[in-house]
Amino acid sequence: MSTNKQWLRRWYNNAMNPTEALQVLSEEYPFLNNKGTKILKQFVAADGRVYNSFLVESTESGFEKFIAKSFVHNPESLKREWIFLKLLQAKNAHAPRLLVEQEPKRFLLMEYIDGVPASQAVKLDDYDVADIFRGVGVATGMANSVELETFGNILEPSPKSWKDQVLEKLDDKLQTVKLHVTEEFFNELIAVVTSTKHILDDETKGKPMLAHHDIYLENFLVKKTNKEVVLIDYGIAYGGRPLFDLAKFYIWDLVHYPEQKDNFLSAYSTYVPLPSNFNEVMKFHLIYECFGMIAYFDKISAVKDRNDAIKVLEDLALGEGVITKLVQ
Repeated sequence: MSTNKQWLRRWYNNAMNPTEALQVLSEEYPFLNNKGTKILKQFVAADGRVYNSFLVESTESGFEKFIAKSFVHNPESLKREWIFLKLLQAKNAHAPRLLVEQEPKRFLLMEYIDGVPASQAVKLDDYDVADIFRGVGVATGMANSVELETFGNILEPSPKSWKDQVLEKLDDKLQTVKLHVTEEFFNELIAVVTSTKHILDDETKGKPMLAHHDIYLENFLVKKTNKEVVLIDYGIAYGGRPLFDLAKFYIWDLVHYPEQKDNFLSAYSTYVPLPSNFNEVMKFHLIYECFGMIAYFDKISAVKDRNDAIKVLEDLALGEGVITKLVQ
């Protein structure tokens, strides 16, 4: 069995089945301990990961349908998401609303959003692609405009600056990148990174803001009723700088819809002002994001995805390809 398959199997084995989930739910929330509560669906990722997230129906709770969410590997993610959803709810941001305010132990209860993932909606005739990208810009901007107290993990406040935290992670990721590129290209990367590190000085002067850390179309839902776009999944969010959050979205999605860049940015900048050196800042964050992708995909033996990230990195370093045009 490949390392990638082993990783997926471990993930699957740590997920609850619906029967276990219903038992845990009734223990944490006694008002769900009745015959009128049932699990309608367990959510599964496109790559086969089985989530501890369920669509629940309850005739006696007053909620009708709702989402019960836990985390397979990291219980701390549950508390992080709960904290961030409270902050976003106070700002009326386009994010799921909490149904129970108490701190969750095993499950977070959230509203059920009857919507279509933006990754699917952009391919359907019933949805306007430009409106979707504007909606993504609004939802992302709303999230990135929420001020926090410190950079990094909200549960473990750190005195380290944004610059120190980024550079600390950068050194580790570079060692993995070095294993998969030529020495000549690696030296070119070091030169590019060195010439753009000053970006972090200006970024560190800014306040810690909510960084979602997983911005791509799959994490946005387009409501069927009014087409409003909602950003979901805040389990790995932390205190960072806003533009860092855009890098994954550029690499995963905007690269396939470059004509939507202006629609996205015009909506986003309503909530997060763009600096005069925006393209330079984005180039640094894109390179840094590629380093992270290469390290992650190498860890789970996803060779094709790792090589795709290397290709994006090559384009950025050499000034070629669609991704480079997005930051010119």
